[in-house]
Amino acid sequence: MTTLEDGNGGGDSCAYGDWPGGDLELVRAVLDTLADHIYVKDRAGRYRLVNRAGLRERNIAAPEEVVGKTAYDIFTAQLAERLSAEDRFVMEGGEALVNREAVTRFPGAADRRGPRWHITTKTPMRDAHGNVIGLVGINRDITERKLAELALRESEETFRAIFDQAAVGITVMSPDLRYLRVNNRFCEMLGYTRDELLSMGLREVNPPRTREEAVDYRRQLLSGSAAGRELREKELLRKDGTTLWVGLATSLVRDADGEPRYFLSVIQDISAAKRASAALRDSEDRFRQLAHYDALTQLPNRALFHDRLAQALAQAERNHWTLGVMFVDVDRFKQVNDRLGHAAGDALLHQLAARLQGAVRSGDTVARHGGDEFAVLLGNLAAPQDAGTVAQKIVTALEEPFLLEDEQVFVSVSIGIALSPLDSRDRDALLKDADAAMYSAKAAGRSCYRFYKSEMNARALELLALGSQLRGAFERKDLVLHYQPRIAVASGESTALEALLTWVHPELGVVSHRELLPLLEDTGLLLHAGTRVLEAACARIRELQGDGRVPVRIAVKLAARQFLAPSLVSVVSRLLGEYRIDPALLEISVSEAAVIANVEAAAAIFEELKSLGVQLSVDDFGSGYSSLSFLRRLPIGSLRINRSLVHGIPQDGDATAICAAAIALAHGLGLRTLAEGVDNEGQLALLAEQGCDEVQGECFAPPLAAQQLDEWLQKSAARARAGSHSGAKRA
Repeated sequence: MTTLEDGNGGGDSCAYGDWPGGDLELVRAVLDTLADHIYVKDRAGRYRLVNRAGLRERNIAAPEEVVGKTAYDIFTAQLAERLSAEDRFVMEGGEALVNREAVTRFPGAADRRGPRWHITTKTPMRDAHGNVIGLVGINRDITERKLAELALRESEETFRAIFDQAAVGITVMSPDLRYLRVNNRFCEMLGYTRDELLSMGLREVNPPRTREEAVDYRRQLLSGSAAGRELREKELLRKDGTTLWVGLATSLVRDADGEPRYFLSVIQDISAAKRASAALRDSEDRFRQLAHYDALTQLPNRALFHDRLAQALAQAERNHWTLGVMFVDVDRFKQVNDRLGHAAGDALLHQLAARLQGAVRSGDTVARHGGDEFAVLLGNLAAPQDAGTVAQKIVTALEEPFLLEDEQVFVSVSIGIALSPLDSRDRDALLKDADAAMYSAKAAGRSCYRFYKSEMNARALELLALGSQLRGAFERKDLVLHYQPRIAVASGESTALEALLTWVHPELGVVSHRELLPLLEDTGLLLHAGTRVLEAACARIRELQGDGRVPVRIAVKLAARQFLAPSLVSVVSRLLGEYRIDPALLEISVSEAAVIANVEAAAAIFEELKSLGVQLSVDDFGSGYSSLSFLRRLPIGSLRINRSLVHGIPQDGDATAICAAAIALAHGLGLRTLAEGVDNEGQLALLAEQGCDEVQGECFAPPLAAQQLDEWLQKSAARARAGSHSGAKRA
């Protein structure tokens, strides 16, 4: 125990005053190294020793200014009285005062502009007999800590005020996705009390369809694969079961060691903005409808039709397509209006619009051009005469009466047709030509159609007359197969024959398969003709097998209706068995458009045909449809590049690029490629350079009748035996 005797004693004199009891230098050195303020007082309350930290605390330069003085000499009377009372309590009671926290102001301390906080401990000091002779005091300055605590408390109070009074929802969520803290606004938004939300978690406030997405996002924040803080729009589930659209930003807060502490989210109610946005979209849709569609018939109006025609013309020029424009004018419409009234006239136009749409292809455009006049855009026609086929369908569709106010009314139409590029490539000129052709139809007696070019009209009338003769053509066996060889580009050898149904008419000569197919469809004979073609192809394969020749594969193109017919697979299976031919020698091809029209059904039919062992291919590839997504799903062996693309190479850069891309795509999928319509050496050279596998066209051989085919096959076999083919040559 430290002791202190009254009086100066005998020892050394020092800056701290006289101190008896030996060498004080060591004591001084030790005390001066301490950061705490340490002092000693005698029973009279006079300072007997103060270390340097105590002097600095009071801004005192020399110890003589303190030693020998009491608190009344240094502090204010009020503070001195409090300190003296504490000293008397310690020395008279003999009990220590431990860790008393107090705030003190020191007069004259110019470098201190505020109060100082201390923790003070005062311990009684006794002599060798146990008598209290003074006290030892230790003061620790805790001002910085107190200021930090006050700042933290103030910050927490500020945060609490902002948190609770914020106009947006704020939540604090644990890493295990339970709410730790929610503010008033968030409670209001979801309709829960604070206690209810604090007993809930993330899943409960998210609709079932988005719960896993919300959980997964926070997993990404925990793993670091998502940065957080980005604003996300989503729905939250309210207590009453309704949903609320919010904008939400979530951040992950980590501790100093990088461990996750909590998720902090800021949530704003954007329901009103979403409703306003939806209303704006509805308004825009209504405006677009009013601007581009006819209010009565809901068909595209004149402006939209002209815009679509301009786009179609540009696409047709790139792809070398034939495009048709028809003007359809209602004959004697004014008489209906005058006799039955305008309401009946409007009803007639509405019913007319529906029949017109039912008579054209799904990809064609029917528009109300004005008054009682309609316009039709026919894209990518296989042959110019196809426009006449559509026009005749329209005329036929209007032969049935219209029911207007319980009265049957018969009307007809006059149709004018103009073709691009045959008549014009210019939009306005094409419309003018179609209009002129329509007036020509009216002059011809109405209820008919006319092409702008007279020679087209003559051919259209011929084909129209042929429709009634088709049934007899089957019995007379005027419908025969012609065969067009396919050639391997690398070797020049024949790889297959394409079977093409042709009508050898006694007066008109040969009606090509392209002209024949629309007539078969119009007369309802398409499915019957398709079966006859398959049967004839199988018979030909059997005949060639029986002659002991090298087997030759025959390819048959099927129209969409033939391909999707429920009886197709059973018909093919029956014919393979009946003619006892190798299934691999029969190839069935269907157009890309037919496949895309019903990919699921097409894939199923392809699988059934594949199980029979026949070869399969997609025809007219690259004809403008979405061609990439369905290919992997089909068990096909080859792609047939559309002849309109081949026609454009090598002069047309776009067509050349599309052909090259189609060949590369096919090879990437493990498919062979066949280019149709190869008519000159320039086309052949470019296709060979791009790696095309097979070609077909006038450059080698036209469609051949049976006798011509036998001669061609014999010559081809002789050339193959002689080894004269080093590449594809003109046949």
